[in-house]
Amino acid sequence: MSHRSATSVVDFLPTGIANVVPLVGVIALGWDADTLTFVYAVELLVAILFAVPKSLFAQQPPAHDDEGDRDENRWSTTTPAPKTEASALERRVGSVDLVGWLPPVYPRSVPFVSTWVDAMVFLTLLLSGFLIATLDPLEVVRDRSVLVSVGSLVVSHGVTFVRGYLGRRRYETATPESVAAVPLREASIVAAVVVVGSRLETAELLAVVVLVKLVVEWEQFRRENGLFGWFAGSDEHETPPTVELPDADPSVEVRPDRRAVIATGLLRAANRLLVRIFLLALVWLVSVGAWELPWLAVTAVVFGAVPLVLCVLWTAEYTLAHGWLVYQRRGETVVAYDELVDAAQWTTPVGAFRDVTLRDEHLADRVYDTRTIALTPTDADHEWVAAHLQSAADAVEGFDLPLGRTAVGPLDRRVVWTTFTLAAVVVVGVAVGMFVVPLSSVQTLALVTFGVPFTILSLQVVWNRAYSE
Repeated sequence: MSHRSATSVVDFLPTGIANVVPLVGVIALGWDADTLTFVYAVELLVAILFAVPKSLFAQQPPAHDDEGDRDENRWSTTTPAPKTEASALERRVGSVDLVGWLPPVYPRSVPFVSTWVDAMVFLTLLLSGFLIATLDPLEVVRDRSVLVSVGSLVVSHGVTFVRGYLGRRRYETATPESVAAVPLREASIVAAVVVVGSRLETAELLAVVVLVKLVVEWEQFRRENGLFGWFAGSDEHETPPTVELPDADPSVEVRPDRRAVIATGLLRAANRLLVRIFLLALVWLVSVGAWELPWLAVTAVVFGAVPLVLCVLWTAEYTLAHGWLVYQRRGETVVAYDELVDAAQWTTPVGAFRDVTLRDEHLADRVYDTRTIALTPTDADHEWVAAHLQSAADAVEGFDLPLGRTAVGPLDRRVVWTTFTLAAVVVVGVAVGMFVVPLSSVQTLALVTFGVPFTILSLQVVWNRAYSE
């Protein structure tokens, strides 16, 4: 055996041992499908937690992109390319050093992490509710063999992260997609256990599931394309070029107001949460109504912890996209410079914009007297958003922007008060109706599923009319 192969076997040993323990539990200790599902569900939660720092440390940029935007200009150094804040951040060049003994963190991975967590959090809630409804977790954890299995799986993830991912410097070739393959693999295995166990709950079949998981673990570890190679994810990536700064010193510098950036990020996060409130409500109804879980604990998790985590991630995403991006004029070149990662992001000639628009739909711009400008270069079909600038006048004059006005239109207070009044009527009406008119679980489910999104979208349409030109 070569030294490299021996090293691989040693590195894989903690993972292999951790996966053998459930096999012993099924064959020798008589574990059923529910117990095995509980063990793998705990591992899924641990895998999701480890996927977050792994994604942030992944040195290679995300391979995915906006639909219809997969062309040679994705990493253009002369014209900005993003369509949204998330895609703008995905193209961010540079990293941040937190502490000397850790690899640098890449802000461009934050949108991928937030999207991944957004999807996985609902899977976790549903899976947790299913487990609690089908078995007693306290009764399961009293079994020492279950505790040993869970502990070994958790330790194996920690050892793999420290020794393999950090120690072997695998983050240097990792992409966020390849990191996310680990929780995806775990979710698939848990689903397989549930399906197999619900139909033929035999030790032989469950043992086969455990063995398949062990093979998947090995192939994912070796990055091989065998029978289960699709679980391993892809390390294909594009290397973004370094943007060269002009030799001239900045003669004009326009900065964003970070207070306005954070405030807008919070408002945008709250809006995204409102759109998802019906999903949270469905989880709450199923957990409390169908599964009869403790309503106080379910409410605290579904309407407390989950919205808080998502709100923090989405606000961080918007803040990283705009909070440290300074716009400079260096000679005859406009430069977007990210002070957080200490790197230039894009350059374009002064005055080379064919379309410049003042965005006045941000409430924070009115509160903090900032301005948001959309810029479209002459040689591009997409725009870049210079958000929450402290001085739009300096940007117009210094960068030679064809913008006729920098003052936002007045806010129609009648529309504002109408929106708040309608929202209050809806909230009070629903609350009173729930107590006055008894609804079945099916009727309540239909009301939440279709009524809440329609109401929120309707109020948004009314609110958007408050911004006048």
